[in-house]
This record gives sequence, C-alpha cells and structure tokens, in this order.
Amino acid sequence: MKTRAVFMHMAPGSIEDIALASTPDGFTMSKIRSQASDDEKIEALADAEFLLGFGPILSEAVLGAAPKLKLIQLASAGYDTLDLDVLRKLGIPLATSTGINAAVVAEHTVLLILALLRKLPQATARVAEGGWVMDSPASDPFTYHDLVDKKIGIVGFGNIAQQAAKRLRGFDCHLQVYNRPKINDKQQREFGVTQVELQELMETSDVVTLHVPLTSDTENMIGRAQLASMKSSAVLINTARGAVVDESALIEALQEGEILGAGLDATTEEPPASDNPLRTMENVILTPHVGGSLETMRRVFEHCWQNIQGVLDGREPRNLVDN
Repeated sequence: MKTRAVFMHMAPGSIEDIALASTPDGFTMSKIRSQASDDEKIEALADAEFLLGFGPILSEAVLGAAPKLKLIQLASAGYDTLDLDVLRKLGIPLATSTGINAAVVAEHTVLLILALLRKLPQATARVAEGGWVMDSPASDPFTYHDLVDKKIGIVGFGNIAQQAAKRLRGFDCHLQVYNRPKINDKQQREFGVTQVELQELMETSDVVTLHVPLTSDTENMIGRAQLASMKSSAVLINTARGAVVDESALIEALQEGEILGAGLDATTEEPPASDNPLRTMENVILTPHVGGSLETMRRVFEHCWQNIQGVLDGREPRNLVDN
C-alpha cells in the first residue's frame, strides 16, 4: 500500500503542479488549499502520514484529528502560519526547507536594491511613453543613487542574509549586521561584515535589508522609531515577512520623505488591499512575494521528499524546528 501525503498550500497553480509532479513512487499525494475549512482539512488528513506544506494553516482541532501524521514538511523556510506550542503539545515534528532557496532570494534582494536606487520602473516607464534622458527627473540619470561604496545594514544573518552579503560585497559595499544571537568572529571575517546594534545600523546604513523570521520577537521590529532614525536618503528592503515592519509607520515614512524608498517582496496582508498606498507609491517597488523561482521549487520539493523518505526509513529529518 502506498504511503499517503497531503499537499496543503496557498501557492499559485504552477507550484502546485510541480509539487504534485514531484511525488515519488510509493506515495500518493492529494491537495487542499490552506484556506479550506477545518472540516475539509480534517477529512483530507484523516489517514495521512505526511503533510507537505507551503503556507499551511492548521488549527489544533485539525491537527488533533490527524493521528497518523508523522511529519509536517514545509516547502519554505518560514513557519509563522503554524503554532509551535500546539505542535509540541501533540508531538508532531516540523521540518523546513531552510537554505534551499537562499541564493535566489538573495538575488531578489539585490534586484530590489538596484532597481530602487536606479529608479528602474520610472526610467523604463518614461521610455515606454516616448521620452528619453532629461525629459523628466524620474529618468534623469543624475538623480539616481549608486550602490558602490554604500553602507548596507543587514538585519538577521541566516542563510539568505549570508548569500546576500556575498553578492553585495561584489559591489564594493560596506556591510554591517545586526543579529541575535551575535555572530562569531569567524563569520564576520568570512563575510566581510561588522557587527553593530540595531539602532546604529538604522542610523548609519544607506540600505537596510531585512532577513529575520516572523516571530513574536520580530513582529513590527521596524517601527516608527526605527524608521525615523534612518537617513532620509536611505532605502528599506524586505524580502522576509511583511509583519516584521509596522506597515502604517512605513507608509507614513515614505509619504513624508523620512526615507527615500522601499523595495518590498512581502506585505502584512498578501495580497495587499486594493487601496493600500504601497501599491501605487512612486518610491516603492512592490513584488508579489516572488523571491523564489520555479527552478528553485523543484529543488525544494526534492529536499522535502528526501526528508519524508528519511522519516519512513527511521532517520531524523533535516532542518527540524525545535518545537
């Protein structure tokens, strides 16, 4: 008899197709949306041994009605949609895909920095309208900002942040890091970073890029006080989770010119409401949480199935969350 797994997600159809196609021999996998009702989830998980998740939403009632569940394997690094206390109480292990997509999210981070500093959306829009150099301040190259020699503040220093640091060093940037716990001297030398406290990082950086998981400690960690302490010429980049930033405070800081701009791949509500100012502000580049890629997702699901097979074979899964 084949081992039964369920793919619970809030991802687009292209990722769902890759997930289902990745199912190895010896397994069957059904699918259900994270937004389904608890009753639908209970029915789907009744005899499932594994849950493969991409933003799964699971109540205690649902998890308690899945007695055969051996592992929740996430196709992502973030696990903020799950209650670790409930998982601990029920004895259900949770594993992530931490590090698998780190390089491409780092690429997206650098993309947002460059596009924002070089005013790429405005410049391309101007050309599309029939304009050219000097026709508009938005497409005047002398209003652009360089990345070379800038001070980059990296908040959090996990896999993605480390990959971003490697790439940003190639632009001859000066890198400083805030992380809890503090990184060691070897890491500072390896990545060419200086360790500072958050306040100093916010005050002195030309670019602040966020790479922390969403937890009770990091929710709204970048608020009005932190934004107000930034240079008026500085930009904020968030390829982590939207709720790491106080969104109303960010909108206010952008509208008041307290900071130059923001490059965001995550918002507090996804997708953001149609009247959210971040959608249309000229000093914001907003992408729809696409830091990963389809190429990467194939590697992610390969990792997920290796972990799942390992559990069946009696091994402890990699990237196990200490819940």
